[in-house]
Amino acid sequence: MFQLMDFYSASGMSLLWEIFFQTIAIGWFFGAERFCECVEQMTGHKPNIFWYLCWKYFAPAVMLVST
Repeated sequence: MFQLMDFYSASGMSLLWEIFFQTIAIGWFFGAERFCECVEQMTGHKPNIFWYLCWKYFAPAVMLVST
């Protein structure tokens, strides 16, 4: 049973799609700007522009191309 769940539900394409939609939710619906503000509030340091661009554009594009 564990091998079936491991093979079909927690690996490969299903995990990639889950992460893709989470990245879209953070980058576009919640807002990458607001997410940067939350990270700054938690850590005391504002994330670099690279992370903003990754959350907004690069990560979803790479995941979409790799599917």
